[in-house]
Amino acid sequence: MISSVITSGAVFLISLFQALPIAAFPAASKIDGYSIGDITWEIQTSPGGPVVNVTGTVQEVIKYAEKVNPNFRSDFTLD
Repeated sequence: MISSVITSGAVFLISLFQALPIAAFPAASKIDGYSIGDITWEIQTSPGGPVVNVTGTVQEVIKYAEKVNPNFRSDFTLD
């Protein structure tokens, strides 16, 4: 009985932490001599197409690629 209650409580806490959005946690604190910056990605938006530079998160880069090429996911078998 007690182990069941403990297990249920642990499952609840794990579920609660998984439900919290990442934005709720601040970026890692700065380390002396280092900084947090934007990432610039070199990607092709279509097979054989030119390489373009896109700055942002991986989600923003994929969103950009899908805007430029609506078939981006299927062209690069991301589905």
